[in-house]
Amino acid sequence: MTNNQPPEWKYHPVRYWRQDQPTGLQNFGDYLTTLFLDDLLVIPATSADAFHLIGSVISDNKIRATLTELSIDPEHGQVAYWGCGARDSTPLAQWTLDRSTFFGVRGPLTRDLLGLPSDTPLGDPALLLPLLLPSPSAYHGQTICVTHFHEQRDPSDIKLHTGVDQVISAAIMPNRDRLRNLISMIAGASFVLSGALHGAIVAAAYNVPFAYFDSGYVNLPFKWHDFAASVGIAGTFATNLREGHSIYRDETRPNFRPLPLVPILHNCPFYVVPHFVAQAHRNDCLQQGDSYYNTCTEPSKLWTQQEVLLEAKSAWLLQARNRYLDRLL
Repeated sequence: MTNNQPPEWKYHPVRYWRQDQPTGLQNFGDYLTTLFLDDLLVIPATSADAFHLIGSVISDNKIRATLTELSIDPEHGQVAYWGCGARDSTPLAQWTLDRSTFFGVRGPLTRDLLGLPSDTPLGDPALLLPLLLPSPSAYHGQTICVTHFHEQRDPSDIKLHTGVDQVISAAIMPNRDRLRNLISMIAGASFVLSGALHGAIVAAAYNVPFAYFDSGYVNLPFKWHDFAASVGIAGTFATNLREGHSIYRDETRPNFRPLPLVPILHNCPFYVVPHFVAQAHRNDCLQQGDSYYNTCTEPSKLWTQQEVLLEAKSAWLLQARNRYLDRLL
């Protein structure tokens, strides 16, 4: 894949935090949206005024702000969420629910808060990253601490008091290579202590031992416990590497239940590149056991995708079709 910017249509109406500050620092988790748009997604599969593809963005004020930013009448707009999470345990207003469509959610706490069915697909889309970026061949084996975007402590202070080899901020420059490098750093680590939720989720996705990090500042505790509940762990925070190893050994490793990836992809509000659906099926069969294959959803959505693209008449859909076919050949 190249680092060329995809056509503008592909970014509108997808929204993510700090999107409107293209030259400013981006937040690691939210900026993963750009990788999904670059590599995984083709065209929207449903109609909505705006899409959120990742993040803790389900709240009354966030949906109103999203519609207002796009100059859409908040009384009639519709926002689609894919694998996103709520920000806290405050119930959403009926006004918000009426303007929201949920294509799976991050975890069971968000699901129950929204009153969604018990079989609602769970899983943060960042769990899909190993499909897009395989584990790095160069394993550096360092212990790292990923700090939150708003972390105020000096990195050298954090390194000294945690005992990690390296401290990396979730605040990164808006550059796809740097985003991929951070993912590779996490994937190639021997242990990840993370004060940024997506640092921990990406570690989990690549089967890297990890622990939540409390530097004295924990952003939105609800979201941390939501993800933890989705994979069957307690979500205990550590203040240093020694505590992190202990939590992982005693709590996380014995209880961690990896989520299947196929349901996350099948509930995406975009059509996805079929190659990655096939990879997800292989991953789930290996991870969940042979019996999983007999119960997983058949990829019928792929044929719908081909029909939509092949019947497209407008110029931008034809371009999307051509890119899609190029990926298959």
